[in-house]
Amino acid sequence: LDRFFIKRIGLRFLLQHYIEAAETRSGVSGIIHSDVQVGRILRAEAQEARRKCRELYGVAPEVVVVGDGEDFDPAMPSRMSPGSSLYENPNLSYDRQFTYVPIHLQFSCSVLLQNACFSVAESFIRRHGAPRAGDADAARGMPPVQAIFSHGEEEVAIRISDEGGGISRSNHWKAWSYFGALASDDAACSSSERQSQLGWRHSAPLGAGNPTGAGLPLARLHARYYGGDLVLKSIEGFGTDAHMFLNRLGHNCEKLPHGVRVSPSMRDSSIGQEMSLDALGTMSPSEVVVLRKRLAAFRRERAGSVARLGASVDFVG
Repeated sequence: LDRFFIKRIGLRFLLQHYIEAAETRSGVSGIIHSDVQVGRILRAEAQEARRKCRELYGVAPEVVVVGDGEDFDPAMPSRMSPGSSLYENPNLSYDRQFTYVPIHLQFSCSVLLQNACFSVAESFIRRHGAPRAGDADAARGMPPVQAIFSHGEEEVAIRISDEGGGISRSNHWKAWSYFGALASDDAACSSSERQSQLGWRHSAPLGAGNPTGAGLPLARLHARYYGGDLVLKSIEGFGTDAHMFLNRLGHNCEKLPHGVRVSPSMRDSSIGQEMSLDALGTMSPSEVVVLRKRLAAFRRERAGSVARLGASVDFVG
């Protein structure tokens, strides 16, 4: 599935980039923006995540976004100590531009923020009970979700931290499985077992029509498409930190860094004689055998078509 979806991401990129490239905009080439505002995207997705969280659970945690110096309040509830360097310099962008594809960043941020908000809400309700309708103070005492981002010289890093109970080591694999959530839907599971399985992440779909459990693996693929990554660090019984690393797409997509040049986005998808199956990623021996047979059959069929076309052209001539 990872190989399937990484190719789908590439196809969607090419189609949408081709369509939007027809419009000329300053600082924008198709869907690639030369100065992506990470803080603005995080705040917009945080509002949407909190809205969905309130719809599902009746309460939603505050989301603190730090990294660009906007709306920074040293007294805001967070896990930052008074001696933190953020109190002296809350702007971690360092006047650097970030060339990237904002729709990819929006998707990954929405997944991480919804996961964080939903897990905090579920943990809070387990401890304090479901909130009463119309209770304005229902979220009092709910720990906030913290999103910090920094513009490094080589990459932009985002950390989204929650206190939603964390993920046990035995359930950590489910975070990256497209089918890990299915076990929680098993009718044979008791309510307590189902809750313990769901506690590692939220139990609600990421929006209408989206299956439970697919958000995190897809968000990681969007980060890896340009050589970045998404990593989860969890403390069971406390919370989870999601670290997302994003390579800069050079300066106006020139002088691409090594991480981008060897990423899936730069792989050759041609099917000529020089094509190698290595470009498809890690495969089992049986998959390699099948694909080699299919590729050889395709090349024979194409060679026959070219020969027939050449013969018909000679006949017309």
